Amino acid sequence: MGFDPRALRCLEIIFQNLGQSQLDCMVIKYDDDFKEREPLGTFLKSNIQKLENLIPKEKWNSKLMSVDTVKQLKKSEFMGYSDIIIDISSMPNGVYFPMIKTILDWINSKELLFEKKPINLHVVLSENAQFDGMIMPIGMNDKVTYMYKFGAVLQSEAKKNLSKVWIPVLGENQINQLNKINEEISPKETCPIFPIPSVDPYRTKKLLLEYREFLFDTLDIDTRNFIYSNEQNPFETFRKIYETAKYNYEAFNELKGCHIVVSPLSSKLLCLGALLASYVLLEENCNVGIAYVENQTYDITSTVDFNVVKQNSIPFTIWLTGTVYED
Repeated sequence: MGFDPRALRCLEIIFQNLGQSQLDCMVIKYDDDFKEREPLGTFLKSNIQKLENLIPKEKWNSKLMSVDTVKQLKKSEFMGYSDIIIDISSMPNGVYFPMIKTILDWINSKELLFEKKPINLHVVLSENAQFDGMIMPIGMNDKVTYMYKFGAVLQSEAKKNLSKVWIPVLGENQINQLNKINEEISPKETCPIFPIPSVDPYRTKKLLLEYREFLFDTLDIDTRNFIYSNEQNPFETFRKIYETAKYNYEAFNELKGCHIVVSPLSSKLLCLGALLASYVLLEENCNVGIAYVENQTYDITSTVDFNVVKQNSIPFTIWLTGTVYED
């Protein structure tokens, strides 16, 4: 529940098709009310009012958003439901990455069942890569960290000295993040992912111009390392990262192996693909982690028409696990 104009789009669509009576809601709230940064404060109030009109406030199960949000989740809160729908439209990566992994772990270990059947886990979002590129981090921490639940192996003393293969998923306005992560991990190989095809056919060209100095002067990267993935297909991004990780595992095998470091710094569907690839690689006991720099809050780069943003956003649903995958 933030300022993002896409925050309620998917919920409104669900209500149009399902009705309110069958749906309970957990609301993840920012601790920043954005009052000092208009029009963000006004739009947050509008979103809260719209949600109250959909679901009475006394029926909200509210939690304060932070990197520790996932630690507040209790398995019992998800018992008795056939479907769990996580709307990531206005959620930071540092919240929804560990949240999805936690719930997937519960479902895959059969700790969460509905009438002895697997629970259906859906991720929904209202995608607008152009607007994602306008959201700016504020108050970036100095320290690079591995995302909760995506980095324990990389931080183990026995494996700290392994070579790093870095897969940054590139998005706009992330040069400070890229520099900090590069300095922290000192990768032996870097394989950046660019969005092709994209709704904006010039998006990759713009990213190359934005990061030209970093890619070619700082990293001295070979363009053969560039990876291209469909901006709106998270499963293609999943495959590209998974295949790149497996290839490098084999290539570094004679050098005692490597760490795969993923940095999701782009629009939502590309980042979701990075999440899925990291999850599966961890399931296969690979050395993989998600490196990022935590941000304290967010702002937008310029004044935009939020109604236009909402209208130009495309709703997506991704069915991650459940009855549709039963044999």
